[in-house]
Amino acid sequence: MVERALPLTWPGSAGSGLILNAEICNGEIYMLAPALKTIHVADLSSGIVGRHIGNAGNGPEDLRRPVSFGLDCANGRVYVVEGPGGVVAFSLADGRYENSYPHTAQFRPSMGVRTFVLGGGSRLLLSGLWSSQVSRSWQTGDQMFKNTKLGLSLPLDEELARRSRQPMMPAAIRT
Repeated sequence: MVERALPLTWPGSAGSGLILNAEICNGEIYMLAPALKTIHVADLSSGIVGRHIGNAGNGPEDLRRPVSFGLDCANGRVYVVEGPGGVVAFSLADGRYENSYPHTAQFRPSMGVRTFVLGGGSRLLLSGLWSSQVSRSWQTGDQMFKNTKLGLSLPLDEELARRSRQPMMPAAIRT
């Protein structure tokens, strides 16, 4: 239920870009603008967009193709899902880069779907398709998702993450 609409104020002539998804944490709203390769952060009491998390670039701390994100309010982190590539972690407090978590090349994250942070910040659940075949010719009908799994459970412990990038569930396609 929406109690009231909050108009947002963008600094200067800066625009928002297309907002793909948004989440609220500790009195602030975080909004993913994939074309601008950033997350806008606005104070909910004032409606002012006062800062941004992430920048375009090619370094490990940069965003190249952000498609989704998840907030870990308890541990003060935002996880930005890159498609393809991995996950980039930033501090909620100051937007500082904290870490990168690669995922397997066979996983294709979904755009604009919420990323869930579980286990006290120890695991991410990402939406997307996970295929055992990296490249294949286009398939139709009941063969389109053959050997494909849905979602990815990504451990955030670096050693565990190297050993355990697992699909969440098999695709349930019935003809």
